[in-house]
Amino acid sequence: MAVATNSDVLKKRVRRFFENVPPERRAVMKVVSALSELADVYIFGGLLRDLALEGVASFESDVDIVIRPFDVQIFQKWAMESGFKLNKFGGFRLVRDRWLFDVWELDRTWAFLQDTSIPRTKYTLIDTTFFNWDAIVYDIRANQIIVGQSYFENISQLRLEINFEPNPNPLGALVRCLKTLKNYRAKTGPRLTEFVNTNISIFSDIDILEYDRNRSRVPSLEYNFISKIRRQAGVTRSIGDFEWISAEQMALL
Repeated sequence: MAVATNSDVLKKRVRRFFENVPPERRAVMKVVSALSELADVYIFGGLLRDLALEGVASFESDVDIVIRPFDVQIFQKWAMESGFKLNKFGGFRLVRDRWLFDVWELDRTWAFLQDTSIPRTKYTLIDTTFFNWDAIVYDIRANQIIVGQSYFENISQLRLEINFEPNPNPLGALVRCLKTLKNYRAKTGPRLTEFVNTNISIFSDIDILEYDRNRSRVPSLEYNFISKIRRQAGVTRSIGDFEWISAEQMALL
């Protein structure tokens, strides 16, 4: 399936994901429906990114959700009774069937707490993601896609860049970046190229591979690929985008 080129195309894919629900996605609908009774619900990041890149069949990410509860205490009581656990960054985590849900209250999302100058609205959520490909929101109640001006251009060109630089988990960000480089042969913008150069020298192969195995639903990294990235790190860059792995190199992996 071709990469979505605009909000209308992506909205159709999102609606198919939530309206044509096979048995393996029923857990997603149950959780989202329950949340919608307690809050405004904004699907965020990875699910939308994967739908934009490859469509419904390709989705392999966790389900990231931001909510604005109608009553915070009622939501938090329901979340704990429903099996959600607090994660170390202040959100709620739930595993249902093969799905992992991360749910964040809008006012308590990590980036808003770090930078109090950002207005706390559904529209500014796109300013809080580490990667530009994750800077996308779907408001379920309003049936509205929210993206920045260059979002579809960036994913169409497979250009991955840092969107909001502060990050509480640089190893996790590095692993996600490496997986994107491998799975999509993405190019990195100057800031993300520098991030990879810096962090590939901080974290060992074991750090990276164990994180991928323990935290990814579909681990895909291996020593050979990481070694190729290490050899590329530190090479003189132009000020433009950088292609880490050529098609010829990828064919050998």
